[in-house]
Amino acid sequence: FKLPHSSPISTKRFDSTNKNEEKTRSTDSSLFGPIKRFKEKVKSFWKKYGLVAIITYQIIYLGTVAGAYISFHYELIPSFDTSSALDSIHETIVNLTNKDNPDPPKWAEDGFNKLKISSENNPKVKNLLMAVLVTEVSEPVRQVAVFLMTPPIARILGKIPK
Repeated sequence: FKLPHSSPISTKRFDSTNKNEEKTRSTDSSLFGPIKRFKEKVKSFWKKYGLVAIITYQIIYLGTVAGAYISFHYELIPSFDTSSALDSIHETIVNLTNKDNPDPPKWAEDGFNKLKISSENNPKVKNLLMAVLVTEVSEPVRQVAVFLMTPPIARILGKIPK
């Protein structure tokens, strides 16, 4: 049965594959193949959207820090012990960066001690420190938000890539 003035449905769009993508999949069957393809997609995304993506990321980052700070300031989110969090971060940095010499540089030790004392004595510093820590932990969620929000923002701004 054929409708008048209709043409057969083209399946070209559905069954054609990108030759380069096919080669990549066949030659790169290692465990890291999906990671490499994901990195390429991320690079392509940043090249495609550039400044719009960077500004979107910064707005989301600053909004997350501000929202977390306000939430801690007005006790909408219960606070946590920043000194133990700083100790844990300090130990992790020391273990990762300097396995041969476990003593960190004096400037790093002084910086952590000043931050620890400031966060214990000043509630605003503690709230800001907690907000930054929460923001850093939420990095994967923020990245997904950037990838989802950037294309519509680019269309609204008229910065649709070619």
